[in-house]
Amino acid sequence: MAYRFNEEKTMRWLMMKVEQTVKALKESDLFIGDTEGDAYTRYAHGLVSEYLEEDLAKKLAAHLNIPERNEKRKNSGQKPNAKKIKTEASEDYSKLVEHVANTESKNLSRAQKALQKVDKTGMKNILSFFGGKPKIKK
Repeated sequence: MAYRFNEEKTMRWLMMKVEQTVKALKESDLFIGDTEGDAYTRYAHGLVSEYLEEDLAKKLAAHLNIPERNEKRKNSGQKPNAKKIKTEASEDYSKLVEHVANTESKNLSRAQKALQKVDKTGMKNILSFFGGKPKIKK
């Protein structure tokens, strides 16, 4: 069985879908913008046209009397600055890091100091117990 594409029937069906979408948007009290104008129709057309090919969406917009928007960027005529901004640090922060490291060693508890003196050559890290199982060689 073969079907012939009828553009008029397709447009009527799509317009019905747009009208149903507008009705659902109004019932859901979704604020679109201009409630008196055709904002709901434009929004519903956008929702329906996401699922259509571009040329069919344009035909539907023309059928619904929705003007085509040509939004241009505000800065389209201006070029960005070619100058590079100076990004070097004004102060040397490496001196502060040494000072912080020295204060940390002074704040160690007695147990932590004793642990630093212990020979740790045969000890495993605690994370090794929670890792994956070692592979068995065959």
